[in-house]
Amino acid sequence: MASLKDLQEAQGEWVGVNNFRHALTHVQKAGGKLAEIVDDVDHALAKMRAGEGYKLAEPAAERVLFARAEDVQKYVADLVICAMKLAETCPSGRIDLESAVADRMREKKLLVGSDRDCG
Repeated sequence: MASLKDLQEAQGEWVGVNNFRHALTHVQKAGGKLAEIVDDVDHALAKMRAGEGYKLAEPAAERVLFARAEDVQKYVADLVICAMKLAETCPSGRIDLESAVADRMREKKLLVGSDRDCG
């Protein structure tokens, strides 16, 4: 798998609108789509809890997520692409995204496999 830096360098000139504000708008759109999927799961859980009991609710929610797995993958990828565009078009100067992510992970003490959240 290519590193974020490799992907940034391979992109060269971005196709389409190439500015920080536009990339941020797409972050919000992808985040909204992911929120919609999570909301669908919440509704599936609520229906199952109301109609068939709590024990069946979790598998129903998992089915909704599984059915939307391609969408989840697509929108998470969109967020990564937007992060690269934001790093490339940052008004204060280009951000070395790979270094910035590594620094942030160290700062937040996030490790692969950790149960700490991303925020």
